[in-house]
Amino acid sequence: MECVKYGHEIIGLAHLFPQENGSKSTAEIDSFMFQSVGSNLVESIASCMDVPLWTAAIAGKPNTTDLMYNTAVDGDEVEDMYQLLLQVKKEVPDLEGVCSGAILSSYQRNRVENVCHRLQLTSLTYLWQQDQQELLERMIQNRVHAIIIKVAAIGLDPTRHLGKSLQEIQPELLRLKEKYQLNVCGEGGEYETLTLDCPLFRKRIVINSSRIVMHSDDFCAPVAYLVIEESSLEDKYLLNPLLKPPISSNDPQSPDEIQDIRQLESAHSDDITAATTFRDQIHVRGLVSRLPISSIQEDMSDIFNQLRDILQERQACLQDICFIHLYLQNMNTFAAVNHEYSNHIFTWQPPSRSCVECKDLTVKVLLDCFAVRGSGAARIDPTQSVVQVLHVRSISAWAPSCIGPYSQATTVHRSLILLAGQIPLNPATMQLIGGNYQEQSRQCIQNANAVLRVLDSNVKNVISAIVYVVPNLQNDSDYVPTFPPLQGNVLQCELRSEHSDFQTPVLLIYVSKLPRESLVEVELTALTRTAFDTLCPNTLQLEEKCNPYTFWYQIVTISRAVCLILAAVKCTERVAKDIDYVVSSLIEKIDDAILQAQLFWNQVLHLRIFYQRYNTIDQTKLVSALRISCKKKGLTVPAISLIPVSGIQNKAFLAIQVTALDIDILDTKMWLMDRVALCLNQSISTQRNAMRIHTCYFCSSPVYPGHGITFVRNDSKIFRFCRSKCHKNFNRKRNPRKVKWTKSFRKAAGKEMALDTTYDFEKQRNRVVKYDRDLMNATIHAMQRVQDIKQRRDQDFHKNRMKTGKVNERVRDLRELEQNISLIQPAVASKVNVQVNLNNAKERNAAQQESKQSSMLVDQ
Repeated sequence: MECVKYGHEIIGLAHLFPQENGSKSTAEIDSFMFQSVGSNLVESIASCMDVPLWTAAIAGKPNTTDLMYNTAVDGDEVEDMYQLLLQVKKEVPDLEGVCSGAILSSYQRNRVENVCHRLQLTSLTYLWQQDQQELLERMIQNRVHAIIIKVAAIGLDPTRHLGKSLQEIQPELLRLKEKYQLNVCGEGGEYETLTLDCPLFRKRIVINSSRIVMHSDDFCAPVAYLVIEESSLEDKYLLNPLLKPPISSNDPQSPDEIQDIRQLESAHSDDITAATTFRDQIHVRGLVSRLPISSIQEDMSDIFNQLRDILQERQACLQDICFIHLYLQNMNTFAAVNHEYSNHIFTWQPPSRSCVECKDLTVKVLLDCFAVRGSGAARIDPTQSVVQVLHVRSISAWAPSCIGPYSQATTVHRSLILLAGQIPLNPATMQLIGGNYQEQSRQCIQNANAVLRVLDSNVKNVISAIVYVVPNLQNDSDYVPTFPPLQGNVLQCELRSEHSDFQTPVLLIYVSKLPRESLVEVELTALTRTAFDTLCPNTLQLEEKCNPYTFWYQIVTISRAVCLILAAVKCTERVAKDIDYVVSSLIEKIDDAILQAQLFWNQVLHLRIFYQRYNTIDQTKLVSALRISCKKKGLTVPAISLIPVSGIQNKAFLAIQVTALDIDILDTKMWLMDRVALCLNQSISTQRNAMRIHTCYFCSSPVYPGHGITFVRNDSKIFRFCRSKCHKNFNRKRNPRKVKWTKSFRKAAGKEMALDTTYDFEKQRNRVVKYDRDLMNATIHAMQRVQDIKQRRDQDFHKNRMKTGKVNERVRDLRELEQNISLIQPAVASKVNVQVNLNNAKERNAAQQESKQSSMLVDQ
């Protein structure tokens, strides 16, 4: 129905059926690609649509279950589809495309696209990335009568749901979606359907008899399917066919005549840095052909030969390229350039690309690119690759398919997204929409947002935007108009972040022509939603005036990882004379911004310089001024691309785009974020699963699990007690502050530290704080510091409290001494008693000596 809606003609159906013992079967087979239940009614569907039917048996198995299907695998079920479509193409040479119903399954879409690419057919997937709930509602509203013939999900009961129509089961599907996150269109294999009637049918299918086959009688999610034993066709009143929207046809672009090549500018000669390399990141400067007289195809071939040599010197290859900028002198040569481009860039997961025309180029084509060493070979396994490529070749209502060998977007380290240039195409028809700048720019933003949503992002997470526009040809060529609707109402409104302090930098560049005669092309750099919320990029906008020049700076930084700068210079005079001063001021400000981002100059990968030739600025002067400015500050000149344009935003004559990256640090930050999130989840899970230690309501002693008494009052308030003693005192309505053995009494009596600022740090705060590595380290250090302060203050409190006790004890002793002074004997009496005792001791000693001597005489 979507194909007919967008102007395509259905010429037939192709069907692969299961087989058993060499004959057709109605049994369920283990297929990752094809639906086998209800295959016996496909002939009836073809009869209802009055179109021919091509069929073949499923002989292969899902031998390759990887997400990507790059090369043909013998014995795989995908090759059965290839052979069937090959047979159809032989019988119908006018066959142009194949329509499939993939909504979210990249596994199925990639395999259909692979087969279509091998057969030079167009893949049509108009349901791709559509909202399933809205799609289900649209099917019901468009009188699509489809019944459930297989269930395989929790909540779906074979006895209740098999044979039900989508309209009847829609409320149940929505309920299961809220409860179990079920896909309401069955995209996750929850159920399968059979269409009995729709607006494309001239007849309707009537089921006369059927039976339920239980495939797996699971307690939670039973798997069962409906076998249609007998059916018939019934005539119906045919309504008007679906209306076809008008499709505007564009005349094919003819290649431009070969022109004489001017001598190459010194700015792109061999003495300039060919590429800037930092770790695995490589940014190649603007490359031009070295051939003096050649065709556009020969120029492209020579440029790619240079590019291949530059990358090989740095242990990289063409497969490692992530993004390519292509600048043409004449857009009429786009077809020839695209053809030669395809001979060098692989068609499987190609890099993203942006292409514009700059008529003031002194060469036919200029190319620069960004690459990540080793990412090409690793893309075979998306889970191990640092670069993920979104390459959808099917035509759908989701977003425009690629009109060349490039991808919609490239994601680096699951955080940085490089979007291909977006022009205002209608995704379903792949035709350029009409309208003014505002309408076309809005369509560009919608297309970009559709791509970003698949990558867990949106236009709110864009951190840099280059907007190419075609100036109004009715104005004087020396005057570059501005477009307030484009800047204010569309881009800055659409790109305004949810964070009030973040404003997306936008730079408008006016060029002579864009692909498909569009007025606007948008090139965006974004972060994934997780990376944006976690890394919290900072933005800064500055304006400096130094007569006759005005400098604008838009800076986006992520500490130690990213620094993107968009700078522009305006001159109030007709001709900018002091170009050395302008470049020196720009380099100085750029260097300061990079240092503030905690990066180094060697991490600046590329400088893209846009300039206007009418301002007597040429490439030689710019390069010379750049070298002098960098040499004064002891800096090396990174890879540069010099682009002559028709105009720049705010009537500026010069603009610079600076790219400074450290994707390894970016990856480290994201890894730390994952580790912290995992630790937090484990901590929360442990807290939920662990048994909690409560505090006694009366004496404040700990109440361990399995011990104590719990009392619940009528108002549902819970009181816990460590032992029956506390419970009895509570029942007697005693105040804990007046019972000496409770902690409340000790605090009230000043025996324990009760009021101190250190206790404020232990309070629970139900406040969400974004993860920040520096904040986490500072918090851990502060916790240790607060604990030390608390212990020291507790010791000082105890010491001060003991001092008061000693003073009180001395006062009590003195009072007791005064009260009982009569009990103490005088000192003279004490001396007399001592002398008497001494005399008595002497007498006893003398008596003992005499007795010993007398005993000795007797013995003799």
